Amino acid sequence: MEGCKNNSEAAEDVAKRLGWTYKVIVVADPTGYDAAVQTAINAGADGIILNGVDNKLISGGIAAAKAKKIPLVSPQMFNEVGPNGVDADVSSDARQIGKIIAAKAIIDHGGKMHVLALNIAEWPLPVMIMDGVKETFASCKTCEITYAQPIDFTSSVIGTTLPQQVVAAIRRDPKINVVIEGIDPMTNFIVPAINAAGMQDSVKIYSALGNPGPVQLMRDRNVLAADVGVSLKWGVWGALDQMIRLMNGQPTIPQVVPVQLLSNDATDALPEPGKAYTGEASGFVEKYQALWGVK
Repeated sequence: MEGCKNNSEAAEDVAKRLGWTYKVIVVADPTGYDAAVQTAINAGADGIILNGVDNKLISGGIAAAKAKKIPLVSPQMFNEVGPNGVDADVSSDARQIGKIIAAKAIIDHGGKMHVLALNIAEWPLPVMIMDGVKETFASCKTCEITYAQPIDFTSSVIGTTLPQQVVAAIRRDPKINVVIEGIDPMTNFIVPAINAAGMQDSVKIYSALGNPGPVQLMRDRNVLAADVGVSLKWGVWGALDQMIRLMNGQPTIPQVVPVQLLSNDATDALPEPGKAYTGEASGFVEKYQALWGVK
């Protein structure tokens, strides 16, 4: 997944600026997350950042980290914070992202939509985004919104069977004019399948994250109509800021990562071609560096 790679690169960048030693433990199967945390602890880690790891899968690692007072933080995971969870999680407002997606779709289609929802439950972010979408659709009293049979899927099929599942769903139910995703990595595979099926003029996709491939599809006006930019990089910097506070014996502070609607209505706000949305125009990098006293 592009997001996991971006998170890891952002964490390594921060570590270098701080003069820290940074090591990545790659785990292919979620059943290995707990053991990976234990490995980091046994290797003498002073702090651990969880990249795409749900705290519910690492109860043993959490207990071991807390026993040794090793700060455990996560970005954009909505992990539980407390005795049975991480020490800090820095995320965006997922339901707000869903509201933005829904509002844009309502405006684009005059409130008349037959929606195909793509649901992935492996991470809290897309689940909560879809909740926000559905809540907003339900609150629109002047809209005419109906739903096709949703597609529930896992990350293992994003590049294999999912694209054809979407095409088959649209063929089966040609009234579908809107496809909603909680996150955008699958757009890279779904849009070519829709194009190959000749359906590109009858359906629009709405999504979130702002990864390079999907943003380019949107820039090309190729099926993806809007993508809410969610800065994974900002989440990493914020999570590591919380780690620094914990290491210094300071309390953590509330941090919520802002988001931004990306569409061709404001092309000057789109990230450069080949780049993911990061929100760096806000100056968060410089502000964290000033706070930490580094360059």
